[in-house]
Amino acid sequence: MGKKSTKISNNKVFITGGGGFIGSHLCERLLVNNNKVVIYDSGHRNAIIHTGLLKHPDLKFVKGDVLDFDKVRSSMRGCNLVIHCAAIAGINTVIKKPIMTMKINLFGTYNVIEAAISNKVEKFIGFSTSEVYGPYIYKGSEDDLTTQGEVGKTRWTYAVSKLAAEHLVHCYKDEYGIDI
Repeated sequence: MGKKSTKISNNKVFITGGGGFIGSHLCERLLVNNNKVVIYDSGHRNAIIHTGLLKHPDLKFVKGDVLDFDKVRSSMRGCNLVIHCAAIAGINTVIKKPIMTMKINLFGTYNVIEAAISNKVEKFIGFSTSEVYGPYIYKGSEDDLTTQGEVGKTRWTYAVSKLAAEHLVHCYKDEYGIDI
């Protein structure tokens, strides 16, 4: 039996965190597949500078923070697909800035999906992490129960924020019917 194609083409795609390592590689693939891409990124992880993508005629770069709802919403206008990659990552940042980690990863997701609903976006793809499986990271599957470390241990801030964001996105699917 043939596998259903998952190729994304002929869309106007809004990517948060598109300037980071994963986001910039994803942008590269999307542009090859005849998409127009809007990158919304804070510029903290600047991997995109080394790619030459910023000169591509079908790419628009918007420097912004996912905590700025109005800017997210206005920058997303006209897009039919959202790919949400923006997150605070890196264990050093998580340990030093646990509150900012929670805000960006959870409230940022809230802002991006609210903007998607407001803009009547057709599909929302949210990136998560294997960290949501806690100490069973290498043996976990999506059907397993999640287990996190001890409450109050900063080490788990990233995982908890991403897991909460996953639950939030699924709530939007259930309540608003957005395709995820």
